Amino acid sequence: MLKIKRIVLTGRQQKGRYISFAASNGTVTVSHQTVEDLNITEDDKAVFFQDENDGGTWFFSFGKEGDYPLKSYKNKGKHPSKALGFFNSALRNFVYESLNLPKKTVRLWLSKDPVVLEGKKLWKLNYRK
Repeated sequence: MLKIKRIVLTGRQQKGRYISFAASNGTVTVSHQTVEDLNITEDDKAVFFQDENDGGTWFFSFGKEGDYPLKSYKNKGKHPSKALGFFNSALRNFVYESLNLPKKTVRLWLSKDPVVLEGKKLWKLNYRK
């Protein structure tokens, strides 16, 4: 038997596990859903890995020993954001170039399950047009 549910999303309401890269200012944002699902805190730092054999394959991880300190965004609206992020236009440019992404804000969606490599959990990042 087919079981469906109606989904209506608008702009800021979109849910999902993703990392967004803002074309305008170099903001890298870890979505609210990603923060909640993976139990990421402001004490964590983001880590990005690129496959040496396939420059178009990227992974995300986090931890106390990461590379990019995560900060919360102060949202002035009714619903404060639980997203975390940082500013780094050099990283954004490198990711855009290696994935041949359009020069606009993009979302890279995290794989459902991580790959475990040398004891580290890595979530593959996927671009959906």
